[in-house]
Amino acid sequence: PRLAYHARASLREFVGKQWLTYLLIEPTISWRLRIRHSDLIFDGKKQFRASVIFGNLKPGPTQVLFSRRLVWGRFVYICALRLDNGELLIVVSGDSPSTAISDYGKRWGIETLLGMFKTRGFCLESTHFTNSQRLSKLLALMSLALCWAIKMGEWLHQHQPVKVKKHGRLAKSIFPYGDEADNHLVELATAGNAQIIVTKNVNDFKRSQLLFPQIKILKPEQVI
Repeated sequence: PRLAYHARASLREFVGKQWLTYLLIEPTISWRLRIRHSDLIFDGKKQFRASVIFGNLKPGPTQVLFSRRLVWGRFVYICALRLDNGELLIVVSGDSPSTAISDYGKRWGIETLLGMFKTRGFCLESTHFTNSQRLSKLLALMSLALCWAIKMGEWLHQHQPVKVKKHGRLAKSIFPYGDEADNHLVELATAGNAQIIVTKNVNDFKRSQLLFPQIKILKPEQVI
């Protein structure tokens, strides 16, 4: 089925006049593009770095420039937000500048998910899968495993709270906290009469305090 989308968001690696021209060719495509703080903005009279224009912006409020400005030789709307870490988030768009920051922010959830699937979690890229059917099955298994790890992490956090650092954030995220709960997973697999546990952390399970010979510990590529 065709999926509806509100706007497309791009990383800062997608930069330059040609890329911006391509986006502006088709006015029906809404897009939100993050630019670098060193990129130049021209208002028709003077040209300044983005970091200079938004230099006085404090964390919290969003600032939207009242008219379109030239970036990479094309007229666009520009808005900015200073993040809690002091970094500037500057977004250009072809329309709806008042919602551009919030629209762009939605991609962070997607980026976090990809990080969990890849180097910060299940190491998807290490499988080197090229067959679309096998990859589809693996993604389905990983989605279930991700939900399980998050739910387990939330449950563990309620009973054994993760330490909160001075800056107010958790010492570790809920996802790896739940993903490390190997003993709990073995207990549940045993209670549910499961025959196989599928995981990339085979060695961790072999070192687990709970061992049940009737349960096989296999890697995803062994069952797909």
